Amino acid sequence: MEDCNMRGCHRKEHKLSDFLWSLTVGGVPEFVAIMAIAAESWLWVLIYVAFLLAFAMAEVRFLCRHCHYYGQQPGIMVHCKSMWGPFKWFKPSPGPLGRFDTVMLYLWFALGFSFPLYWLALQPVLLVIYLWSLLILVWTMRKYECHRCKMFYCPFNRVSKELKEELGEGGCGGGSCGGGS
Repeated sequence: MEDCNMRGCHRKEHKLSDFLWSLTVGGVPEFVAIMAIAAESWLWVLIYVAFLLAFAMAEVRFLCRHCHYYGQQPGIMVHCKSMWGPFKWFKPSPGPLGRFDTVMLYLWFALGFSFPLYWLALQPVLLVIYLWSLLILVWTMRKYECHRCKMFYCPFNRVSKELKEELGEGGCGGGSCGGGS
């Protein structure tokens, strides 16, 4: 799974257990948001769930398709730490995100995290839990994943500059880090 012969132990692949761990941490904000919205309107819960599906598609379109992991596994489904199961609707485009993709990615993230704020503001305890769980999600991904991801051009990547230079622009010495493109 990891190449630990180098500093930072970079991932070669992701397993279902990686996704389940990520889902556990990342699912809390969505669950809390759904609780807050459900207290007011089940119709808005359905709209929020539909939005989350669109959000997942946008993340695949504007971020995932640029990643080496996107094309790593054979088949038509994405398998990585944050996404397990969405179809690879979009043609892989390994390499840096363009300006449009970057702007759209940040826009979708801003919409995604702010969508439930109205309903959460009606229930301050849930708002605090939501904001705290987002903080834990971001901290956890940065601490345990982003510093060892081979997608160096991801806006969230935290691999050290020294290691990036050592491994080359494509990561893992310019290679595929095992099994991927």
